[in-house]
Amino acid sequence: MRVKKKILKLCISVCAFMPAVLPVYVLPVMENIVDLSPVVVDNRAEYIDAYFAKHNLPLAGYGEVFVETADKYDLDYRLLPAIAMRESTGGKFACHSCKTKFASYHESIDKVGAHLAGEIKSTSHYYGNKTVWKKLRTYNSVIAAYPDEIISIMNKIEKGPVYEQGTNLATAKTVATTSVENATTSNLGFSVRSIMEFAFNN
Repeated sequence: MRVKKKILKLCISVCAFMPAVLPVYVLPVMENIVDLSPVVVDNRAEYIDAYFAKHNLPLAGYGEVFVETADKYDLDYRLLPAIAMRESTGGKFACHSCKTKFASYHESIDKVGAHLAGEIKSTSHYYGNKTVWKKLRTYNSVIAAYPDEIISIMNKIEKGPVYEQGTNLATAKTVATTSVENATTSNLGFSVRSIMEFAFNN
């Protein structure tokens, strides 16, 4: 019984002294701990670039421009690259029948995005407050299958539901990591508990 009391006193002394030496014991353990806290990773630009690069097209590398424009005008990030693929084969062939000429890819991406979002006064009544399918129906009213063709290309960039303006669909991707703090606390708790159990069970 005296031995158990001495061991218990020793455990209490160790627990009281632990804060002073905590870093010495914790740091080696933390090296192998993985963080489980949520980390937001946005892969949208990579999906666009991968799609165009797969076909060796000029618009590979413009993923960030497409994403920035989509966020600027609250559009599905796949919409503009899908239209670019359908209309110019990813920038490979110019649209010779188009009435509007652009000085650069950046300008064309932004201008088309603004029109489709209903931000251009002269065309806002055609595109504003409409679903993506209806926007596309207006964008090309000659080819009946045009909206479905664009949506099909969108799903090749990344499969998923079509984002409609104002619906706040989450487009960023989330991956899991581990909490270093929680894991460390758990390890320390186990160590102290083990000492206490040893004191009373032996």
